[in-house]
Parts: sequence; C-alpha cells; structure tokens
Amino acid sequence: MHLLRKFTTVVRRSCIVLPLFLCVTITHAESDLEKILRQQNSETVTGYVQPIADLFGANMHSGFNHTARIPQSGFNFKFEIIGMAGLVSDDQQTYRAKAPAGFGVTDFQTATVFGGKGTLITSQVDTSLKYRGSDGVLSTTIFPFATPQITIGHLYGTEVQLRYVPIPEISSAKLPKITLFGIGVRHSISQYIEGSPLDLAFGFLYNSFTIGDLITVKGYGLALQASKEFSVLVLYGGVQYEKSTLTISFTSTDPTATS
Repeated sequence: MHLLRKFTTVVRRSCIVLPLFLCVTITHAESDLEKILRQQNSETVTGYVQPIADLFGANMHSGFNHTARIPQSGFNFKFEIIGMAGLVSDDQQTYRAKAPAGFGVTDFQTATVFGGKGTLITSQVDTSLKYRGSDGVLSTTIFPFATPQITIGHLYGTEVQLRYVPIPEISSAKLPKITLFGIGVRHSISQYIEGSPLDLAFGFLYNSFTIGDLITVKGYGLALQASKEFSVLVLYGGVQYEKSTLTISFTSTDPTATS
C-alpha cells in the first residue's frame, strides 16, 4: 500500500552548530527508518515522524538575515555558511499512538523517531496478546543543519539570498540523492520613512529539501525585521510567519493500511 503523508510544522527553535551532521544522521539511519515506516499506517505514522517535520521546518527558515539594513543601491555579493539546529524537547520524544483493536485501550504513549524503545502493551482481554510501538532511530537531543548561502544586492533597496546544495547519490555508501534549494527576497521599508530611527525590512523566503524518494520538505516564510547599528554592534529582531510541509513516501506492509 503506497502512502503519502503530509505534516505541518509550527515550531521554531534554532542555534549555530557544526554543519553536515544532519545529512549524515538521516542517511545512516535511513535503512532503519524505512523498515519502521513500512510497518506503519496512515494513523500511526503521523505522530511518529511529526518531530522531524517540526525541526526540519524550523531549521530551514533560519539564518536568512542578521540586519534589516538594505542600501537602496550599490553592488553587494556575500558568501556564507549558515548553521542552525533545533533542540529536541522531551515532549518530541514520545507521542500518543493508537492501540490496535482488542487491547482494551484506545491509545498509549510510545517513542517517536527521536525516542528510545517503543512501549510494550498487553491486551486487557487476552494477556498473551502483546503489541509494541516502534523504536526511535535518531538518538540525539539536537537536530542540526547547515547550508551555503549567497546574498546579492542592491536594487531599489532589494536583495536576494540563494541556497543550493546538490549531493548526488553515492551507491557504495548507500546514500540517496540529497538536494536543498532556498531563495529569499528582502526589501527595505525604512527607505520610505524619512528620519526612521530603525532600519526596517520585509522579506519572503522559500525552501525545499529532499532526501531520495523518501522525504521531501517544502516551506515558506514571511518576515518583518528591524535593526539598529551602533558602530560594530547591531541589534536586530523581528516577527516571522512560517509554514512547512513534510511529505514521506513509503510502501506499507501493515495489512490494516488504507490508501
């Protein structure tokens, strides 16, 4: 049974960490992850992988800017390596899974993809009947991510950020093809406000990330940013609306799975 599931992320946490750990972690765990996914159906898989959707989406929308100051004109080119990471909280290591019929309970708490051993439950009707939730496959309390980023500007107070990482399939290492693409556009608002004490900017960003045919993450963000420069010090902040969708494609061996 072929399943395509989508999950929306609303969590945002980020900090700077060493790059490339994410790709290594996901691809090394891919065989175990695929084995576990094949045992899931559309009702159980959502809670199991939801933390990946949350943390992927939060990471991808981080690091696009460090200031709201955008000159109205003049050529600018900047290359950076942007690192970010999501902290895996305690409540992202477990979830309430639906119990199979005949166990006398509707659901039970067990491990997510970031958890430990799956919980074993026993039927209240027939004690010889037991069921265990899936084990976690990513043993970490931090979910890091890194990407190169190019910034190009400025035209009428506008600049563009680009992210692109193509990693071809490496059959000998059993690593699937990995592709990241991101684009951000920011425009200065303070240029229209004479005597503005703060630099203000509005931005739109879009990201996509794929790991083989297994995982696809796409998302966008809308941001309003403000900053103030003091010699070598820049104070900045803002508000940002984000939405991300994670799609996992797999073949289920669960006999109760539906399309």
